Amino acid sequence: MQRGFLLIEVVVAFALLFISGVSMFTTLSKSDLGYTQAIQTRVALRLCGENLESLRAGTLKATVGTQTLSTVTQTAGKSGTLYTPKLVVSTSGTLLLVRSQVSWTEGRRTHLVELKTLVAP
Repeated sequence: MQRGFLLIEVVVAFALLFISGVSMFTTLSKSDLGYTQAIQTRVALRLCGENLESLRAGTLKATVGTQTLSTVTQTAGKSGTLYTPKLVVSTSGTLLLVRSQVSWTEGRRTHLVELKTLVAP
């Protein structure tokens, strides 16, 4: 009776450990990316809501056309993200259709979040 392991058993065990380690770190990096994107989206939604509240309070005027508002830099995730808010107003019958948009760029991808409402002129 032999004691110990065969070389093929050791190689298979190391291969399984390597594959499980790589998959664990891949999952960890993807979850970190998803968490960062969730934070960025939440910040953009908050900025959209603030723009609509400014419109309701009278700080912003609902004039037909596109108003590009001042850019906002916030730290979301590991680095600062530059958000570009816009207020797009168009007519919809007797009402005004107001779209509060916030866009930001992450790497090569551009993201956009938009909230819509109707306003009586």
